Amino acid sequence: MTHIAIIDYRCGNLFNLLKAFRYLGASQCEIVTDASRIQQFDKLVLPGVGSFKKGMENLILAGFDQAIYRHVSDGKPILGICAGLQLLMSSSEEFGHTKGLDLVQGQVAHLKRLAGDARALVPHIGWAEVIPQGRDHMANVDMPSKVRLLAGTEPHPLCYFAHSYGVATVPDDVIYCKTPFYGGEFVSVIERRNVFAVQFHPELSGRAGLTVLNNFLKFSE
Repeated sequence: MTHIAIIDYRCGNLFNLLKAFRYLGASQCEIVTDASRIQQFDKLVLPGVGSFKKGMENLILAGFDQAIYRHVSDGKPILGICAGLQLLMSSSEEFGHTKGLDLVQGQVAHLKRLAGDARALVPHIGWAEVIPQGRDHMANVDMPSKVRLLAGTEPHPLCYFAHSYGVATVPDDVIYCKTPFYGGEFVSVIERRNVFAVQFHPELSGRAGLTVLNNFLKFSE
């Protein structure tokens, strides 16, 4: 049976996420505060609310950063959620420049800058579309068929967001989705090998969100 750790680094809304996983049948899912235990688990979930800077400080202080690197290096899946997606990036401009885990190369910026509109309402709270990007011409398939987290959802599913910062671009080898925001857009799903992340809150996104979590449960190591 798959063992899943939800990382508690004092920056996440954990219990609704735990309830969602257990509703889906993941009985071996638990909230973990001790980084030394991470190696016992098959999958990691890195949730997050609040500032990037405080999140990174707490991860490093607890030793979760090194535990995450080892987990990913071993080929085991990780799922970042909301600020958890952002922490996987190279850096953030929130409260000054702060280095991230750099598992996916990208920068986190304020949503007003990504929107290109100073009148944009921030934080962005509510439901919005998640839209797969591009086409894999080598495989001759549209990207929606390659976004594993969205398998079984409606085209361009509506998901629930609550954030003030986002990611504009990711490297070419990353499968991703974007979400429109005023005149701009931000990255809302990331997949590269065993690293997965969503900017929205799947535990608050109804059937689509539960499908995303269930897909992650099914991924092999």
